[in-house]
Amino acid sequence: MRLFMLILHFVGLALSVGTGFAYLFLGLSTRKMDKDEARELFIKTLPIQKMSHIGLFLLIVSGGYLMTPYWDSLTQNQYLLAKLVCVIGIVGLVWAMGSFAKEAKKEDGVEAMQKIERLGKITLPLGLIIVVLAVLTFH
Repeated sequence: MRLFMLILHFVGLALSVGTGFAYLFLGLSTRKMDKDEARELFIKTLPIQKMSHIGLFLLIVSGGYLMTPYWDSLTQNQYLLAKLVCVIGIVGLVWAMGSFAKEAKKEDGVEAMQKIERLGKITLPLGLIIVVLAVLTFH
């Protein structure tokens, strides 16, 4: 069961961090477009966020199981504690981005799109920090 959960964990990681990379490159490609064209592309690519939600779900479910032997020593392992705090942070950011995505679909969702873009600039590095902390914890 542990091996299956570890596989699910890595699939969730690929989905959620992959979403951050996808939005990074989409953002870079829209810089050369006019504002209306960029907005239209942004709205059409919002369903990619579902990939991040699925990835986070897999990460949380499998991570909860994989953490079973570590809960007792959580306060003694600063990397693991920092990783869990970052996971809570990224869940909050993804939740906020999802609610801004609903606003962005409205006629004048430019402000919501800008908020998503700003939060997206935080989620990708935070996801990479979580990966580094996991490696430092479980090497």
